[in-house]
Amino acid sequence: VHTVGKAGTIEQASVLVSNGKIKEVGKGLTVPISIRKIDGTGKHVLPGLVGLFYPVSLGGDQSSGETRTVTVG
Repeated sequence: VHTVGKAGTIEQASVLVSNGKIKEVGKGLTVPISIRKIDGTGKHVLPGLVGLFYPVSLGGDQSSGETRTVTVG
């Protein structure tokens, strides 16, 4: 987990999310037994990098101002 705070990067960390909001980040968290777990081993978690969309123009007639959305990931 890469933080934007003084903690920097936390290896083998957990992120506890409740009602769509981050409640806690760190190692050795007490996690409720009924929680849905997502194994992110080998992945990176960065704040603010969710749902990346890039408007781009695709060749041809550009006078119409049309754009397309490219989803990354």
